[in-house]
Amino acid sequence: MTSKKTNETIGQSAEAAICQVYDIECVISPTRLDKDMIQKIIHLLDKDIFPAPVSESIGYKNGTADFRLADGTTLSLKTLKHASGKVCPQLGQPTLKSWDRRWDQVWQGELSHNPDRWQFIKENIHNYLNCMLDGIFSCDHLMLITNCISEPQISVFNSESLQHIKNYFTNQDIIYSRPDYEERWNEKKKKYSEASCTIYLSETMKIGEFQFHKSSRQVLKFRFFDSFLSYICSNNLS
Repeated sequence: MTSKKTNETIGQSAEAAICQVYDIECVISPTRLDKDMIQKIIHLLDKDIFPAPVSESIGYKNGTADFRLADGTTLSLKTLKHASGKVCPQLGQPTLKSWDRRWDQVWQGELSHNPDRWQFIKENIHNYLNCMLDGIFSCDHLMLITNCISEPQISVFNSESLQHIKNYFTNQDIIYSRPDYEERWNEKKKKYSEASCTIYLSETMKIGEFQFHKSSRQVLKFRFFDSFLSYICSNNLS
């Protein structure tokens, strides 16, 4: 088993821990797992944390769920390396071509249209963020494991109990750290950086972050801050 704690290794080790606790097949190669992390998470897991046992690992099918429970419901697993961080929704980091198809745009994945994509997002920001929220809670259950490299903490959310966050974004004022699409010059690296923007619900409440990756993989990424997700899940503000 590997000892390098990358985000991928952390996520896969958490999956393997669930498989061991519920005695189900794990298709992840042992060379991609961290043994110590698996044991840490196993010690925290309670078999009765869900209304039915986890019966099957299905994350390798690249669908919206990582596991299926014996009662037919689904489970999505998210992990954070540190005590706080950003959580990516399902379909939260599509290639530019996939993004254009998803939002019915005709730009065919061309990099030059990133300013147009950003303009579209801002003009449709409430609908866009609601779609991203749906991607977080696309399964019946969500397990979030934070602080994985130190002292893991587990939180479990049930989508049925979170109906108050359905279409949470309506007409709130969204604050942008960078309102305009901008690739700033990096003097140290002698090149233009990738565009990014943090969005806020208030001056102190970060919602999430957009990133436009343009180098090795051309993707448009959005991730929620876990502090925002915890806030809306614990406050019925409908």
